[in-house]
Amino acid sequence: MNYTNEKAETLRQQVYSKESIRAKLAVIYKRRQELKIRLDELDKIRIKEQQDVDNLEKFSLASILSSITGNKVEKLEKERDEAYAAALKYETALKEFNAVCDNITYYENELEKIGKAEEEYEAVINEKFTQLKQSGHPKADEIMRLDRLVGRMQNEIKEIDEALAIGTKAKSSAERITAELENAENSADEDILSQYSCGRAKYTYLSNAQEELNLLQVHLSRFRTELADVRSIDADLQLEINDFLSFADIVLENFISEIIVLNKIRKSLESAEKMRDKIISTIYRLEEKRDQLQSDIKEVRKQLESLVIDTPL
Repeated sequence: MNYTNEKAETLRQQVYSKESIRAKLAVIYKRRQELKIRLDELDKIRIKEQQDVDNLEKFSLASILSSITGNKVEKLEKERDEAYAAALKYETALKEFNAVCDNITYYENELEKIGKAEEEYEAVINEKFTQLKQSGHPKADEIMRLDRLVGRMQNEIKEIDEALAIGTKAKSSAERITAELENAENSADEDILSQYSCGRAKYTYLSNAQEELNLLQVHLSRFRTELADVRSIDADLQLEINDFLSFADIVLENFISEIIVLNKIRKSLESAEKMRDKIISTIYRLEEKRDQLQSDIKEVRKQLESLVIDTPL
């Protein structure tokens, strides 16, 4: 028996989508504000670091070389590296900010398309409910309650599937970051053991990890958004660029000691492993929730079918 006509089903999905979009927008609006504050801070640091480089570069190469100190050359290189690190952090945050703004535009447009679906849906449901009551169906209230329950659970499964899709991407990024940092750690270990302090292999791995970290930031932003309307799933997936050391930051430590570089890599690796494990744990909980909902839907449908079959009109 078809419990809802085509119009009612279409409107119902729109209503559930509208509720979902509103929940997502609330999360995204908050994240946009956080990122805006972070961007302003990073921009000030970026500008200051670049000004330091510009001030040093006012000296000609000849004047630097003729001056007593090779310290000026070393200081200029250090300032350039610091400016690069500041610019990299700003660009990473900017990419996430732009991605969040794009998401806001998309969801606001979707919300506008849906229009007054809630009012139309209620009108259709009320009409159907009236018909059931007028037909003399003694179980009309229970039928409508169970039908709506199935619809809510189906919608939640849909939201879980969307969260899982982006969560899987985040997991892959976190796993690649971990692998690159493990390679960097092994390379740094070898440099220390061989007493070769100019090895560059570890920096290639760190550069790869940095690129993947940029992707992970965007994936996690979307993952948190998708989780906003999945009930009973509350995951702590906050990640700021400072939770990891950027490639440029670690390069700067080469001016001090290879051992310090190794320690910084290990600290980054520890953070990456924690984030990867958080993502995996959240995905596992989502899969458990989806399996439970699918089982619940089967049971409710059995009740609904039984109720309709056993109740004569």
